[in-house]
Amino acid sequence: MKSAKHFSFMVFVLLMFVASQFGMTASSRLVTETQAIIVIRHGDDAKGAWPAPSSESWKSISPNWPKYDAIPNQRIPGQGSLPEYHNSVTVDKYVGHGLTPLKGELQAERLQKLFSEILKDAGERQFGPYAKVTRAITIDPSPTGATPNPFDTFYPFLKNDLNFTQLNTLAKPNLLLINTSNKTTIVADGLQAMIKNNTVLPADGGSTLLCWDREGLWGSKQRTDDSYELDESSILYQLAGSVMGPRMGVQLFYKNFYCDKGAVIYIFTPTKDAAVEGTTRKYNMTIYSSSTPLDSNGLGTFKWMGSWDSNGGITTSDAITPGPDANGNYQMPHQP
Repeated sequence: MKSAKHFSFMVFVLLMFVASQFGMTASSRLVTETQAIIVIRHGDDAKGAWPAPSSESWKSISPNWPKYDAIPNQRIPGQGSLPEYHNSVTVDKYVGHGLTPLKGELQAERLQKLFSEILKDAGERQFGPYAKVTRAITIDPSPTGATPNPFDTFYPFLKNDLNFTQLNTLAKPNLLLINTSNKTTIVADGLQAMIKNNTVLPADGGSTLLCWDREGLWGSKQRTDDSYELDESSILYQLAGSVMGPRMGVQLFYKNFYCDKGAVIYIFTPTKDAAVEGTTRKYNMTIYSSSTPLDSNGLGTFKWMGSWDSNGGITTSDAITPGPDANGNYQMPHQP
């Protein structure tokens, strides 16, 4: 009798354990990761001549500069040939390494260390959490005269993020390098075709990290006050869509939306009614910014600044207050 009771108790314990595990599994399924296009401008770059890398930290991650080894990639368009063309990236050594050692390189290292945490910690108010990065897109730094800075800015992340490195293979390269000498608008044709056809996001359910320069992200037409007009053909305007695109360049809120070097992360998540390939896709937008306040190295701390759904609604973070701050920056609007 005692053995039967003991056996029944053990069965009860086992059933409770199985039930708890099932409950944990079921609840975890409720937290789904959202695919996202994550956009950032390259880090701080030097004015004047760009020499070879000089800091010890950068030399340690690029010992064979101007060649970056063991980084499988796909060139778009794919013409041309270099030694080990699809398993390394050789930047134009005559252009040099433009990221500044005391800020630009630190911004690249910060991206490596903090980026995955931002993706994971984003909640419902930010349309997160976001899926891990499985695709990266940037300017091809190999052609003569091409800028290496966007590639350099996310290279530490691409080299050290285990999720990305495991999926980025010669058989299936997930690093896409776009040749910017081919462009009809301010956006290179290879990338523009992907935006138009809604193929920026990978088919594997992961997110895309896109690093670019100011001309393609925002525009090159300068105002008299040294600010830049937001071009309707720019990458950010196209992804922000008809709701947020026209508002981002409004002078009152310009400083909050403008793509400061290495300091503003734009995250675009497809709406539930995302369009099929070949038509305009709508995205929600979230912004993290480290533009102010800055520390002694010229860096700030990334903070969630606001999120907007594609219909114009807004959720804001506690960091946002109306009116200009001590540095003259107007905060995000509380009304759509």
